[in-house]
Amino acid sequence: MRRSLLVLSAAATAIFLPLMVLVWWNPLNLRHSGVLIPFLTGLAAVSAAAVLALAVRHRAAIVGGVALGLAGVLFAGGLALLAAMFDTRARDVTRVPSPDGRYELVVVEGDALMAIDLVYDVRLRTGHGLLSREVTVWQGYEDGPGPKAVRFVGPRTVEVVTDDGCRYRSIFARWTLRLNPQHSDPPGRAC
Repeated sequence: MRRSLLVLSAAATAIFLPLMVLVWWNPLNLRHSGVLIPFLTGLAAVSAAAVLALAVRHRAAIVGGVALGLAGVLFAGGLALLAAMFDTRARDVTRVPSPDGRYELVVVEGDALMAIDLVYDVRLRTGHGLLSREVTVWQGYEDGPGPKAVRFVGPRTVEVVTDDGCRYRSIFARWTLRLNPQHSDPPGRAC
């Protein structure tokens, strides 16, 4: 029984640990990484603690394994709390789907975050649920112009037109959504 629990815990660690690292690194721009990071960190810590406690029969190892698991769960809970505290409570204003239906441009209006008075974001999204992905194409600030129009101008090209007539185009990668270039429009900047 102990051996099968050890194998199960080792398999869980082998799955959760790389997933945790991948979500922390976030090369795919997961939209809900703030939820996935604490969840996968807690699971990786608990499974690694179980391996340690089951592999070594010394009391110190068992206590260390339990302490490691508790520390991981507390760390994950703290991360989730921080993510909730810094949530900007943004709301989607406009959605523009791509011609093939795989992507959408979303104009997001939100509250100020910390010292930055960010009012508008234009985000490129794809997918649904916890594994949906998102990148910010353009950011507008309180004293600057807002987005007048957003659109897809090609299969992998998006455009944002601001109230003052500036046009910002970005090309995005299909799988990672990496943008070239990513735009920001601080107050007082001319296009």
